[in-house]
This record gives sequence, C-alpha cells and structure tokens, in this order.
Amino acid sequence: MARKGLSKEKIIEASINFIQEKGYENFSIRELAESLGCNPSSLYNHIDNLEDVNTAICLTAINQLGQWQKKAIEGKSREEAVKALSIAYRRFAKENRELYKIVMTLPAISHNNKIIEEEAEQITKPIMQVLGMYQISNEMKMDYQRFWRSILHGFVDQEEAGYFSHFPVNVDYSYELAIKNLLLTLEIAENNYKSR
Repeated sequence: MARKGLSKEKIIEASINFIQEKGYENFSIRELAESLGCNPSSLYNHIDNLEDVNTAICLTAINQLGQWQKKAIEGKSREEAVKALSIAYRRFAKENRELYKIVMTLPAISHNNKIIEEEAEQITKPIMQVLGMYQISNEMKMDYQRFWRSILHGFVDQEEAGYFSHFPVNVDYSYELAIKNLLLTLEIAENNYKSR
C-alpha cells in the first residue's frame, strides 16, 4: 500500500534536497527512503526504478541551468548578453554544486536516454541565441559555442577544485578577463567574416 502523502513529485523534490545536502555520489533508494521516513518498497508505488528518479533529477538540473541562462540574457544583446550569461552560469555552478555536477555528467547519463538527450538542448540554446547576434558563419557559431562552454566549465571546475586559491589575484577579475578575451576573439571573427 502506498504511503499516505507520498507522490512522485515529493520523491523528486526530496531526492534533489538530499543530493544538494549530501552529494550525488551518496544518493540511493535506501538513503532516499530513509530521508522520507518510509520503506524503500513504498517508493516503488510512485516510481518505476532508480533510473526513473535519476532521469527526473537530470531534467531538473538541465531545466534550472537553462532557465538561469535564459533569464540572464533577457533584453540584452551581444557583449552585454555574453557577460550576463557567463556570470549566471558561474553563479549557478557555485550555488548549485551538486546539480551542476549532474549536468556535467550528462553525456554518460544520457546514453540511450532520449528524454535527457532532447532536453539537454536547453543548456546550449541560450548560448546559441547570443552567438546568433554576431555575424559569423553557422559553423563558426558551433565552434564558438564549444569554445565558450569550455571557458565557462573549465574556469568553474578549476575554481571548485581549489586551483585558484594559491595566488593573491582576484578570481572574479580573472573570470572577467577570460570573458573579455572571448569577446575580443568574437569581434575579430565577425570582422573577418564581414570583410570576406
């Protein structure tokens, strides 16, 4: 018999809270059931299996990062949009460390999971929207999407690992400098494309 008050939505919410507090690597059906004060078997009245829960968690992580980026660029264009999206991305990663880790494991998690593969576009769509404001080829937009995401994730990953804590240089300024250099190369690429 299903535990009263339990639902798939509550299970997913509890899963995300658990992951944010204790880490994705410690997440299991047993731990989740314990946090909800029920038997693991009670959860299966509302979910199919652990993969079902993991898919929902991944979709939440994707959606949240996508929404942060989308909101950041609303009403902005070009340089302002690049800066705003970059700031939002880093803030999301710092304030939602465990959900961000899940986003970064998507290629492995989404293997043979069409739902996650399709929804993952929410992460790249705002970036491509901003790059669409620049007069560069479609192929170059894809190149810059990869380049930009590499800057964002590379910086966040190094910062999280503590590699930027050994020198008395302002980390925020270093991040701004990285984005300024991205903008500089974008400007050069656009000028070269226009002059062809």
